[in-house]
Amino acid sequence: MIHYHHVVLLPLCLVFGGLLVQGQGQRPGSTASDVAGPSVEISEVIVPAKEFTLSALTKRSSRLMLAKRYDLRFVWFFASKNDFLTFFDSPVATHMTYGLWRRGYETATSRRYPVGALVAIRDSAVVLLRNQDRVSRRVIRGTDPTVVNIEGGSFFISYFYKVPANKPILTLYAWTSSPLTAELGERFLAALSASVPFGALSVRVRNDPWFVDDPVHPFFNPFYPGFAPPTEAEYNRSPTMACFRWEEKKPACVADPVGQNEK
Repeated sequence: MIHYHHVVLLPLCLVFGGLLVQGQGQRPGSTASDVAGPSVEISEVIVPAKEFTLSALTKRSSRLMLAKRYDLRFVWFFASKNDFLTFFDSPVATHMTYGLWRRGYETATSRRYPVGALVAIRDSAVVLLRNQDRVSRRVIRGTDPTVVNIEGGSFFISYFYKVPANKPILTLYAWTSSPLTAELGERFLAALSASVPFGALSVRVRNDPWFVDDPVHPFFNPFYPGFAPPTEAEYNRSPTMACFRWEEKKPACVADPVGQNEK
């Protein structure tokens, strides 16, 4: 089995009226990476509660898209600083155990609050809104970049981030209901190649959106409410597939055998 544990080096910040305000948290926060390769923005924006509607978030997202172009973009929207801190707050960790994840998950879901996001890959963008248990989606450019349909199944992109390096690596998380086979994973990588402009790409795929042992992926994806959180035993029995594409080398995928997520 292969484990990938990432050291979190990026600051967690908030955007208030165009200003970045330093915050606390264990997940990576606002970053705009323009060095050494494709540009990636991951940021958090506080939106007044009265403007926290799909229509208002769509307008705000369209303005962000016009203001500056990034190859990939994941912008979180929260209605208050308190909501933001509830969603992200946890002890700092570079190795995520089930116990640490569970504490973070229970904090993040300790109360109900709306969460929105703008997800953009190249010329496609979608606005997402979770309010109570209802999820709304509105494509504002191209097609929904979080959905990749290929022969053998559909993949749903949950999150991504860029590892800064001389040869930057994009790590992307996705889930699918299809069996996790190396052949299917390699087809997914091939489909991503057309839209994700990275020579080095690391992909983790599960049959659910629970990336429990990863210290970078959020504790839960609010836009897929139909999945109950796994117990430690359930997670340990569930497979995770890791796929790689490194420049011109042949893509490779390895699926963790069931029962091998145990620490």
